[in-house]
Amino acid sequence: MPVLHATGIGMALPIVAMIAAIPISACVSTMPPASPAAQAGSSITYRDIGGIANDASTANRYFAIRRYAEALELYAKLDATGDRLSRMPMIRGAGGYCYISGLAVSAALDEIAAARESIGEHFEDGTGMPKNYQVAAYWYQKSVDTRGADFGRQLAAMNLAYMYLNGKGVPQDRMKARALLAGVGGGMGEKYAKMFDNNLLPWKVEDLDGRAIRAAMQKLDDQQTARILAIVAIMLSSGSSSPHRSPEQNQPTRGECSILARGSVSVASMNECPPWGASP
Repeated sequence: MPVLHATGIGMALPIVAMIAAIPISACVSTMPPASPAAQAGSSITYRDIGGIANDASTANRYFAIRRYAEALELYAKLDATGDRLSRMPMIRGAGGYCYISGLAVSAALDEIAAARESIGEHFEDGTGMPKNYQVAAYWYQKSVDTRGADFGRQLAAMNLAYMYLNGKGVPQDRMKARALLAGVGGGMGEKYAKMFDNNLLPWKVEDLDGRAIRAAMQKLDDQQTARILAIVAIMLSSGSSSPHRSPEQNQPTRGECSILARGSVSVASMNECPPWGASP
């Protein structure tokens, strides 16, 4: 395979909006069966699957020692293999694994998605080539859209979300950014979405690490606790005759009851909250 040149990639690739969006969870193919000729030209063997892991490991090693051209050549080879896989019928088998031509390929698909993400990083950071944010966004999107991949696409989703947040290489779009963050797996998507909704995301994706997540979750917990304590204090202070609230107003409002319920406070034992759906 010829050496991959940065200018060649940048000129040959369309930009993000031109990619066909394939659902990540679409392990069961909705595509029509390929013709016998196409299947013969796209056959996948055990050697191919093993080669994916070897190529990924070698590419990452080249990247670590700054042999960027060689790393990119192998990443591009992995991308081409991914294109072959995407044209083949794919089914979901036992344990959620994706199978193509009878071979379990879930781990290989993760390696392909990670390779596409790595190409995006090369272009975003300008490692061994001029920076090109539009092409970086293309590769991040292609990684996110890798059919059947799981963990291999997560970093690409985070990087692309920040590009949409900052309008870097793509039009600024906060809702697309939120959707990408919320779609991250491993139980992290919900936390990222909460951080987004409460303006607790760090400025750079590099800072979106475990420490930042723990700090944000603790801050949200503290805020929720403070709100609950404030409502409880209001309820307790209004238990006796209050110059500010009539006896009818001493019951907590619907908003107060909602906050208490979200905070796992047993309002039923207080016997003060109206039944859900009733007027307070």
